[in-house]
Amino acid sequence: MKCQICGGKATIDLNHHNLKICESCFLTFFKKKVEKTIKKLKLFERNEKLLLAVSGGKDSMGLWQILSCLNYNVDGIYIDLGFGDISNKIKEKIEVLAKILNKKLIVIDLKERIGFDLKELSKFTNRVACSLCGLVKRYIMNEIALKENYSAIITGHNLDDETSILLKNVLRWEFAYLGRQSPLLESMDGFVKKVKPYIFCYEKETLLYAIISKIPYIKDTCPYSTKSKNKTLKMAFHILEHSSPGIKLNFMKLFLKKRNFFIPFREREIKELVKKCNYCGYPTDKEICALCTILERSKNENSVGKRQP
Repeated sequence: MKCQICGGKATIDLNHHNLKICESCFLTFFKKKVEKTIKKLKLFERNEKLLLAVSGGKDSMGLWQILSCLNYNVDGIYIDLGFGDISNKIKEKIEVLAKILNKKLIVIDLKERIGFDLKELSKFTNRVACSLCGLVKRYIMNEIALKENYSAIITGHNLDDETSILLKNVLRWEFAYLGRQSPLLESMDGFVKKVKPYIFCYEKETLLYAIISKIPYIKDTCPYSTKSKNKTLKMAFHILEHSSPGIKLNFMKLFLKKRNFFIPFREREIKELVKKCNYCGYPTDKEICALCTILERSKNENSVGKRQP
């Protein structure tokens, strides 16, 4: 099997692109794919000050290395959710990569920042940890980005992540969520721009890039990931992809072409964010934002628990 680019020995079969390729050509191909996505979707410019959410996994770590190689001005932010040894391992890996890339890394300890770790928040509010995780991370990253004058927050969500979320939103006909789902959410009052350069990259590709490039990343998964419903949807798409290579990519690209239909529902949602949280000033449609409400409830539940004999 020959590489369709250089003619050497092909070791990688990208069925979704109908492409057989060697490792060296794959690295070049993948970097160009990411850069093409950035330019085509106008996600950000080279002179912007960018902040990448780094989780320690293959996606965010690989993306940090690629953006650095492409000479983008991108720093990293890691939010320690309080998973003990796992969190320490993750932080160590991220610090190693930050040193290799010579990039600034912002580390936020969740318990120091808000008074509770993720497990405690889930316990006191009786809410699923995954939903709390997303809410807390978005809030803190947005706060830091505004404070430090970053023009965009970058996440490493890949095509498999995004298509599983898209399928969930389609199955539920969540019009507002569908209007919100995009590789580019422009900045607005109180919110920094959010972008996803890996939007057209299969998880298989991001994994191969991290392995071949010898990027340090953590293989341990989140303790709560086994309970994620998105995992089931990913498996469903994996079965479809096996019989119809490229179906994920086509699903996402066709959605983005038709997304204008859902934008009014997103705009209606934005118009409701006319208030500022009485506690923190975060944009909200209520007197108190979601995070401050959760923190108040957690403090109250914690106090009750301590008073019990």
